[in-house]
Amino acid sequence: MKFYNQKIQSLKTTGKQYAVWETAIWGLGALGVRVSKHGRKSWVYNYRFGGRKRFLTLGKYPLTTVAQAHQMTADIQLKLERGIDPSIDLKTTQQKCTFKNLADLYIEEYAKVRKRTWKEDQQKLNKDLLPVWKNKPIENITKTMIFSLLDQKAITAPVQANRLLRLLRIIFQFGTDRQLIKISPLYNLKRSLIYKS
Repeated sequence: MKFYNQKIQSLKTTGKQYAVWETAIWGLGALGVRVSKHGRKSWVYNYRFGGRKRFLTLGKYPLTTVAQAHQMTADIQLKLERGIDPSIDLKTTQQKCTFKNLADLYIEEYAKVRKRTWKEDQQKLNKDLLPVWKNKPIENITKTMIFSLLDQKAITAPVQANRLLRLLRIIFQFGTDRQLIKISPLYNLKRSLIYKS
């Protein structure tokens, strides 16, 4: 089975963890998608090295795309052919779940599909959010950090601060729905508008 987005998205939760493989034979290696009992999907790779079975987790889907997973597989297979254990430097090649990763995924898979004004979202990200959190792991972004940024923005532009807040709520909810983060830092926020002009 060759992986593609529609096929991966069709994999359902069964209440038990399972994996689906492009090829089910242990040997030089096989790329797979592991589905957790809660429905989270991750790229995995099995292979043999030194006569022993090995297993790698490559990244979360869809944060790590189909194309990226296949590129990582090609890199791993090249290392195996050279007699190098790919697990040695995997940590340096795995994609980090950063705010930019989430923002890019939001623009491509949500905003461009559902919003005619998606370019405005991209402009807000480029101007106010990515310069601050571009490489920040999304799990490390807290409500305190968010409101520190918004409070500064509201000093001169309260309307823009409210618009940024609305955008962040959507982005983090998108990340939660895709199971890229466990819970939005803006979960349970009662008001959609905080700042008065």
